[in-house]
Amino acid sequence: MWVITGCHQERNESIRLMNAGVKLAQDGKTESALAKLGRATAVDPTNHRAFFNQGIVLQKRKRLDAAKKAFQSAVKGSPERGEYLYQLGMVLHEMKSYEEAIPILKKSSEVRPNHGETWLRLGECQVATEAFDAAQDT
Repeated sequence: MWVITGCHQERNESIRLMNAGVKLAQDGKTESALAKLGRATAVDPTNHRAFFNQGIVLQKRKRLDAAKKAFQSAVKGSPERGEYLYQLGMVLHEMKSYEEAIPILKKSSEVRPNHGETWLRLGECQVATEAFDAAQDT
């Protein structure tokens, strides 16, 4: 006997919550957006896109420690996504954690070699850490 089931209910609910959170963020309702995105990540901790969107909202609000954690979770869930790596690198750059940002931005540049902003931020981090030869190469 075959039993046909739909997609995982947790993932469906997480995506629904994530989409609602993104819409709330677009409408300027930051705290409500963060609440929805937080629920989305709790319902399905494998929903790396929900963590990424949460990080974006937090970064815009300058809640950098929380944004860093959200982007780290996004990268953990999908380590080859260039935009996840870039945003994590950007938050670290904003936090002036240049040495921590450099390997993240290098990985991002490998994944997305044509993304000029990644190269720019990587070079800035290298200058900030006085790695001038590396910055010149970058």
